[in-house]
Amino acid sequence: QTSTAPCNFLYLDEFGVTSVFPTVASTRGGVTVTVVGFGLLNEQTAKCRFGVETSQMFVTSKTDATCSTPNQTFASEVFVDFAISINGADFKSLGASAFNVYRKPVVAETDPIGAPLEGGTVVSVKGEDFAARAAQILLCKFGEQVTPASFVSVTQILCVSPTASTTSLEPLSVSLVGSGDSLLGYTTLEWSEVTRNFTFYNQPTIDFISPWDGYVAGGAIVTVIGSGFQGGPSPSVDQCRFGTVITPADVKGNTEIVCTSPAQSSAGEFSVHVSLNGRDFTPSRRHLFRYISTYTSATTVPTLIPTGGGAPLAVTPSGGGSFFPPTYLATCLFSSAVNASSPEKASSIATSQYPFAAGATCESPQLQTNTGWELEFSVNRQEGGGAP
Repeated sequence: QTSTAPCNFLYLDEFGVTSVFPTVASTRGGVTVTVVGFGLLNEQTAKCRFGVETSQMFVTSKTDATCSTPNQTFASEVFVDFAISINGADFKSLGASAFNVYRKPVVAETDPIGAPLEGGTVVSVKGEDFAARAAQILLCKFGEQVTPASFVSVTQILCVSPTASTTSLEPLSVSLVGSGDSLLGYTTLEWSEVTRNFTFYNQPTIDFISPWDGYVAGGAIVTVIGSGFQGGPSPSVDQCRFGTVITPADVKGNTEIVCTSPAQSSAGEFSVHVSLNGRDFTPSRRHLFRYISTYTSATTVPTLIPTGGGAPLAVTPSGGGSFFPPTYLATCLFSSAVNASSPEKASSIATSQYPFAAGATCESPQLQTNTGWELEFSVNRQEGGGAP
């Protein structure tokens, strides 16, 4: 049976594609590409084809059109054919390897999660698909600032934080640039989805520390007074550094941080620094903590004193080491061992003519127990410097 109803058939002028921009996109799709060609018509059947997947082509003139890259599944980077069609059936190709498709990287975590405004912090970025492109250039973006990155593995790259003018929380993303993509300009690049933010903060400052003396065995509770101790990233990684030895810190407020002096291998003066991100420490300044050699034993004269206090005691190191040059925190520590679980304790201020290394003079405190007492010499009213 035949029909006599009229049927219209459109004969197309010669058409074709001369270029597409950009020529690269990730498998996730959604990137708008600009097509330049000739003989283009704005038909509902007009298509762009990326390999085997197609998307609608929107024609704006006989020479210009746009389309969006489709979502595709590839295990690795590929180069595919790019072609266009007016009727959805007949395609004209730009070339068998004209379009580059790759897996977009994913950012899972950063270390540290923030850095001072001065920039220059090496940031470890971990995630997936950091080696998804051949001959690639790695880039990180903090907010709108782009910095180079270096490859470590398929799951890790290293970025360098840029300088920032004000404290802020900025999105961090990564892009993989192919060998020829730099000619396209960074504004056309695809960036990883924002899953992590990066904090830019003011570096804290130190005004003074107390005490500034302690023994090489460590253990002194050191209070650091300054400003900006609560201005770091959240969560912060608060640390103190004595010379090159790092120890955890406890932030008490924006102007106070407390840390325990770590052990050192030798006596001497060591600079004290603070970090809020576990990576960047306050600049080198003259905030010094003096480590003193621990003496092994001390001799006390007399060895028998009244419980009422007030008896002068001469204390000298007898087993090596020294006490210390004069310090305002020098103290004699008395401890009763009658109750081992809760010993009675007392202390008195130590005085001496220079040098302390030759010995010190203490005045016995009022004691509650008529029994044996242990005595240690301390340079900071906290810790004894050796065996009693």
